[in-house]
Amino acid sequence: MSVGSKTMGGAERWFVRFLHAMRAHGEPAEAVVRTGSELARSHLAGIPFRESPMRTVWDPWSRHQLTRLVRASGVPIVQTYMGRATRLLRLPRPGAQVHVARLGGYYKIDPFRNAHAWVGNTRGLCDWLVQQGLPADRVFHIYNFAEPARPPEPGEVEALRCEIGVRAEDVLLLTAGRFVD
Repeated sequence: MSVGSKTMGGAERWFVRFLHAMRAHGEPAEAVVRTGSELARSHLAGIPFRESPMRTVWDPWSRHQLTRLVRASGVPIVQTYMGRATRLLRLPRPGAQVHVARLGGYYKIDPFRNAHAWVGNTRGLCDWLVQQGLPADRVFHIYNFAEPARPPEPGEVEALRCEIGVRAEDVLLLTAGRFVD
């Protein structure tokens, strides 16, 4: 699996959760990450990984090095995350290795066409990928799984309400969002 970003964001966190889940289920998994990235420095505990420069999508040396590294690994399935790793990797069709690109947004599709199959994190995104001309039989939906919420311990909610000054009769609204600095 390969990801080309420098810092941690949603895709990178999903990447780490997915690698650990695979290993927990006895599946072999290793990563190729951008040289010097936050992933390489501190987030892959117990996951074997290699580093590749992945400087820019136009850098022929980065493309050559990433493709050579992945081919030499011999892994049958290579999943890339984000545009940089997907654009840089070039595996022959058909071949011993399958390149699966994971998309989490409605990006320009041309840079992702070199993959052999595509994964969208929503059904709507998968439908859109097919509408953009990708073959429906090679577009798959895998949602962004997360650990299920655990029920609160007895008294935990009341303690939190007291701590933040929320009365029992107050109405609370919650919204999910992404904060990136």
